[in-house]
Amino acid sequence: MDHAQPGRQSLEQAVSLVAATTRAVTPRRVETAAALHRVAAADIEAPAAIPAFHQALDDGWAIKADDTLGASPYAPGISSTVPRRVSIGETLPDFADAVLPLPKASDQSGAFEIWGAIARGEGMRAAGNDLRRGEIIATAGTRLDERHIALLKIAEISDALVRIPRVMIVGAGVVGDWLADLAKQEGADCAMIDTAARADPLEMADIILVVDPSEWRDRAQRQERTLFSCIAMRPGEMTGCAVRESPGAPHSSETATIFVGARLESALAAWLLLIRPCLRRLAGATSRDGTASLPSTRKIVSAPGVSELTLLRRLDGEAKTGARWEPLATGDIPYSAIANADAWLLVDAQSEGFAAGEIVTGQFL
Repeated sequence: MDHAQPGRQSLEQAVSLVAATTRAVTPRRVETAAALHRVAAADIEAPAAIPAFHQALDDGWAIKADDTLGASPYAPGISSTVPRRVSIGETLPDFADAVLPLPKASDQSGAFEIWGAIARGEGMRAAGNDLRRGEIIATAGTRLDERHIALLKIAEISDALVRIPRVMIVGAGVVGDWLADLAKQEGADCAMIDTAARADPLEMADIILVVDPSEWRDRAQRQERTLFSCIAMRPGEMTGCAVRESPGAPHSSETATIFVGARLESALAAWLLLIRPCLRRLAGATSRDGTASLPSTRKIVSAPGVSELTLLRRLDGEAKTGARWEPLATGDIPYSAIANADAWLLVDAQSEGFAAGEIVTGQFL
């Protein structure tokens, strides 16, 4: 097994090396309530039309719209079929294609009189208006949120086929807990062990994250092949990655172990640039984060040869200036910047930064 210690990798090379170790995990079926935040492994289709039949949107008279043409209080119309009074949400009779408001008709004179006209489809919700049979509720690769779960329940879909990456986090503490929470939002299952634990539980993980890895890194080298031990990015210079044989992961013969520094800014950089993209590949996710291209309020300076993470805060500004990005920190990121940031920007290793007023594209956190 190769135990060589390669030199510092570029971010682009590091991303490519990690990507080569990750493939979408095997799908599994879970109950609808348990599918929240999971990534759909296949298109989810409505099994039947919703509503199944025409429904009244308000109390009124279920009627055939053509019978109301030209009707008014001065020249009441007569219905060809006897209208039926319906309540909101009630299914309409087969002959009806509209719901006439109650004040526009009366049956008190012995004959049903229509005092106002209505167009076909008014006052009702047509069958299949909300969902047609076979219509897609969520496409494959969609991370299912609360609205998807609500629609699945309305459509009486009891389960969903999803992909759930298994993440093992070695080393607890604030950073480990934070990474676990972030991973769960991406639809992963997380388990945590301390650095003194035996390696056996790791065999069933799809990705392993090691926080503050000094002791673990030395031990892991006896079992793993190092991809890189440091990376040309700030923060997170000491982020590393190794791979281990993984017989418990049927989708791949190797599982990546990513070594993350114990400081928040190093963990944030590793999460945004390496870990989250890896998790999304494992889950087969197709979702993309929102972005905004706005002028920068000041110059962003970066050292060539190193990819640098920049945190941004959105300033709405006045009508003349419009919204802008305010750079909070680049490379060496204080915790105050993490607390106040709305978005992030990666300055490429070949770039020296951006001029004040230049349009930059921030990705929302």
